[in-house]
Amino acid sequence: MRRKSLALLILALGCGLVASLGITQVLKRGDSVPSDTVGVFVAKDDIGSGSLVNNDNTKMEQWPKDRVPAGAITRQEDLDGRRTRQKIFAGEPLIDPKLLVRGQGPIEVPKGLRVVAVSVGPEAIQGGLVLPGSRCDVQVFIRADSNQSESLCKTILQDIRVFAVDDVTSIESQDPRTPDKHSIPGGKTVSLLVSPSQALTVTLASQLGMIRLILRNNDDNEQPKTAVMTAHELLGVNGRNDRALEDPIAAEKERFRKWAEQMRKMMQETKVAGEKKPEADAPQRFVMRVRTGADVSDVLLINNAAVQGLDDGTWTATGMGPSTRAPANGDSHSPRPAAAAQPAATAQPIVPAKPPAAGRPAPT
Repeated sequence: MRRKSLALLILALGCGLVASLGITQVLKRGDSVPSDTVGVFVAKDDIGSGSLVNNDNTKMEQWPKDRVPAGAITRQEDLDGRRTRQKIFAGEPLIDPKLLVRGQGPIEVPKGLRVVAVSVGPEAIQGGLVLPGSRCDVQVFIRADSNQSESLCKTILQDIRVFAVDDVTSIESQDPRTPDKHSIPGGKTVSLLVSPSQALTVTLASQLGMIRLILRNNDDNEQPKTAVMTAHELLGVNGRNDRALEDPIAAEKERFRKWAEQMRKMMQETKVAGEKKPEADAPQRFVMRVRTGADVSDVLLINNAAVQGLDDGTWTATGMGPSTRAPANGDSHSPRPAAAAQPAATAQPIVPAKPPAAGRPAPT
């Protein structure tokens, strides 16, 4: 009897020891974090749209890996300086699509304008050089098909501002860890700031053909008239380029150099002409015969440049007295004795008086 009681007692003690060890293991397991969990940032309270997220309105929670949503924020550096794109409710995990890019504020579209998005390829945005704030022209390429007899390309809008590339609305919204990054090579959607009528143009063009953005200078506000370019016209295009447009400063220097060279030559030619003496055989005196009714008198014209050294184009007229009188019957070709000589008139300069074409007395 004693042996049986002792055996039962030993069995009971063993079962109690095993039970206590099992309970201890279960309690330890409950206090530890499962190895298949991930730390996820969640909202402590409701966070409004456009609000800045920080440690005051978020906290870290451990979530099972199979329950973590795609794009969940798990690192503090991925959360700092970002704002919410939409309202986030308390206990909701913070995911990347619901947050704006670092440095980006609430989106505001200017009054009276619209933002229209177009899907583009890498070549359409210049390999990532088209950035928010850039200005560009919008071209559409329509390929020939059963409804279109010939392929064509046309500029449909000019001097359009890029509002956003993907979800980036400003250059400052780039990652501060890469401050020298000035492109968005992975951009697939470009939003343009346009008027309501221009939005219709872009939408229709994107459905009919392929959109391409042509980057332009932000200070260039000229909008020249452009015509439709067809494949047939493309073969006759003159492809000459104007280098002056590529480097306007160098072109301006070249124009000034040519102008200065022309002025130098002109001044040199003027100086040589001023030093040149009148030719010896050039006539400097002319006799002009003046007829007044029946009286005929001679007037001596002297070039002032030859006598007084003046180069002002003036001549001095000196009276020489009466010449032959015309006959009474009107025959001016029959000379008659000259009348009594009259005293010579005082020389008076005339301004300006051009000499006759020849050095002979003018016919009467």
